[in-house]
Amino acid sequence: PDPDRWPPARLARTRDHEIAAAMTVLGVRDHRCLGLEDGTLAGLDPARGASRIAVLIDDVRPDTIVTFGPDGMTGHADHRTISAWVTAAWHAVGGTAQLLYATMTHMFAEAHAQLHEELGVFEPGFPRPAAPYDVVFALALDDVLLDRKLAALRCQATQTAPVIDAMGVDAFRNWWRTEMFRAPGGT
Repeated sequence: PDPDRWPPARLARTRDHEIAAAMTVLGVRDHRCLGLEDGTLAGLDPARGASRIAVLIDDVRPDTIVTFGPDGMTGHADHRTISAWVTAAWHAVGGTAQLLYATMTHMFAEAHAQLHEELGVFEPGFPRPAAPYDVVFALALDDVLLDRKLAALRCQATQTAPVIDAMGVDAFRNWWRTEMFRAPGGT
């Protein structure tokens, strides 16, 4: 948060460009933004938010939906809100797609605890890691996939550049190497 350097309207425009660039790196051709202001989602009507997501699910008809878990992973209010909207929308459209929540284990949280503390990654009381038995899918990225993921993350420089600068590229790569997911209903 630096409103002098990044007034909200300018930051929003920049982040729109950054996410479009990241999606290009990942090969995503159908990318849609809701056009909502960063940091305001929790104050919006949850039914309307879920309805907007349900329309997208009906239109796209995905076989898998990946979102934050109810804890928002980091505890960020927007992340928790998006999780609630996506979960409600998934239920509303019949829950036929596989719904996965991004998560981490206690082992990951403990291995990176000092880094998380130094960077202020989590809201107070977070993270809330999943129990290992709740992780339904884990993917350790090979170097080729990890390079692509990191290139996409670097496109989002307003969010990632300070983190990369603080921790170094090698630690950043290690931090993002493994993706873990749990299903609704786990801890």
